Amino acid sequence: MIHLVDLGNTRLKVATLTADSFNEVRECVHRGRPLGESLSELLPALAPSDRLLVASVAPPEQREALYAWNLQHGGARVAWLAAQAHAFGVNNAYSEPERLGVDRWLALVAARSLTAGPVCVVDCGSALTVDAMDGAGCHRGGLILPGLAAAARALGESAPALASVSGGRIVELADNTADAVASGPLLAAAALVARVVGRLRAGIQSEPACLVSGGDAALLLPWLEVAHRHVPNLVLRGLARVAREKER
Repeated sequence: MIHLVDLGNTRLKVATLTADSFNEVRECVHRGRPLGESLSELLPALAPSDRLLVASVAPPEQREALYAWNLQHGGARVAWLAAQAHAFGVNNAYSEPERLGVDRWLALVAARSLTAGPVCVVDCGSALTVDAMDGAGCHRGGLILPGLAAAARALGESAPALASVSGGRIVELADNTADAVASGPLLAAAALVARVVGRLRAGIQSEPACLVSGGDAALLLPWLEVAHRHVPNLVLRGLARVAREKER
């Protein structure tokens, strides 16, 4: 049995790959607790014949924690993925391909299987990433900014007077500080997505799709001013595609 593991900076997601698709997606917040506890919560008992296919952007010590947990819980075979230069229909824009975050790469791999045309991939997690890919599968590059929660924390840390401001509404133009603090990061993220979609559209003279994923996607979606599609678990979808190709 193949278990797909998406180890992010904040959340851990796991799923089991079947002949048709991945299923039984389970997730939890692992930040602030031992990784082994989160793994035990989400993964069933493993067998030595099982495989763990892992995509991780978490700190390196989490790799050791996963290895230690695995040895105590069945000793499954573990494979760690990294971004590649050319694979699964995606041509990586980075001059050092492995330096592209594996989560971003897998999201592009998933997007390539979902649409044959140009696409912008948006992942709203601890960081908010936007990547552009043309219809030939050539990654045009991307942008990274703090995720919505991280942006709010950074604002409070750099401007202590705003640290205690909360409870604001999302509005286009705020007439009070609480609404201004709540609205600024979200609308900035929405504007960034629109800018990247617009740049890709201008560069290829074609309308790209926009796929949105990540834990904070639901907050962003109502404010996007470009046509978009919500596709949860893009990283797991990319992991599933890689796993199927390796099985052939």
